[in-house]
Amino acid sequence: VNFTYQFLSKKFYVFSQFLFDEHIKSYLNRENRWYKKHKKDYGHVYPFDRASKFNKDIRRLGQTKSGMSFLGQFRLLVTEIG
Repeated sequence: VNFTYQFLSKKFYVFSQFLFDEHIKSYLNRENRWYKKHKKDYGHVYPFDRASKFNKDIRRLGQTKSGMSFLGQFRLLVTEIG
């Protein structure tokens, strides 16, 4: 149990650091404002084209030392936590 707690504690720390990164946070806030304004127009569903554009914008931020995009690294982290 102690090992699991320590493992998850480290992963959630990295998770929170990713979300509090200024670049990521600004993209998320922008999309959140857009969604709140347009959710009724799209039937409370986030459009695929917006998600695709968001993904491309995040990829432009760069890559990790291992060559993964930040979003790819984030997906891996969420998979490890799950």
